[in-house]
Amino acid sequence: MPRALLPFLFAWTLSATAQETHAPGNLLSFNDAIALQLSRSQGIKLALKAWEFSFGQQPGATILLLDTTNGRIEGSARVNFRSTGLGSREATMGTISYHITVEAHNGQCLVRVAQLEHIGNRSAPGGGVDLGSVYAGERPIQKTPGVSQGSAQRLNEDMRTQATSKIQEAMRAFAARLRLLATSP
Repeated sequence: MPRALLPFLFAWTLSATAQETHAPGNLLSFNDAIALQLSRSQGIKLALKAWEFSFGQQPGATILLLDTTNGRIEGSARVNFRSTGLGSREATMGTISYHITVEAHNGQCLVRVAQLEHIGNRSAPGGGVDLGSVYAGERPIQKTPGVSQGSAQRLNEDMRTQATSKIQEAMRAFAARLRLLATSP
């Protein structure tokens, strides 16, 4: 009888550990793989065109590196942030900058958005409050000048929500435009 339960317990243990959790301190990032029936050189040319209609439309969008030989585009952009939940939010109002990497390979295009950093409003009375990195889960316990730990956590949740919305919208636009360009003659 106990041997009969062993496979069940093993499967139950695996299903319990397969859930995605975000431990404190995990930085927020986004990844996408877009399947294309193109070579690397064709993919990078179309990715550059798709950039204009997606990430290129974001505030502060800049291409930092264009390496057509290796099929790589690196750039940056930002999300304009204003807290939706906290009063006295003028000091935390600011920007969330992020880094974009597009890699074209034979048959696919990889997109990664990472290094999300908040910079507060420098012209606010008393100066801006910089919250730094945006985390996927809870912020690690650390001193943030100008706000309490609870407020910093709520601001991180708000930043994560707003940044996720804007970045995923740009990533969907990039993938849609890239697929459209790949299928057009």
